[in-house]
Amino acid sequence: MKTHENRALFSKAVLKVTTCLFLTAGVGISPVFAFTEMVGTNDIAIVQQQTVTITGVIKDKSGEPIIGANVLEKGTTNGVITNVDGEYTLKVKGANSVLVVSYIGYKTQEVIVRSQRKIDVALTDDTELLDEVVVIGYGTQ
Repeated sequence: MKTHENRALFSKAVLKVTTCLFLTAGVGISPVFAFTEMVGTNDIAIVQQQTVTITGVIKDKSGEPIIGANVLEKGTTNGVITNVDGEYTLKVKGANSVLVVSYIGYKTQEVIVRSQRKIDVALTDDTELLDEVVVIGYGTQ
């Protein structure tokens, strides 16, 4: 009698576990099917932009490299600063990109990339930038 009751309990437990697993699996899979039906297989397009690597050197008017000059792709946050030799390497979106080169005390220059892969820029002094210089000295005795 007890074995018959145990079999009935076991069968009910197996039925409950199987039902729970089946329902859980169905809930987990249904969003995937809904997504593919909603989007469709032909509606997904992968767009790959062609990037162009630009290198160059930023110098001042006497030919000395400018350390830490900013080289940015205009209209984006994509940019780098020059190394100790004034060199930079930057990947831009394409030939229509514009490089903005700037440094404190120098005039900002914009250069269109076009077909160039090496762009060297010579920055000129911005003398109008400084109106006056004030020097304040503090001393102790």
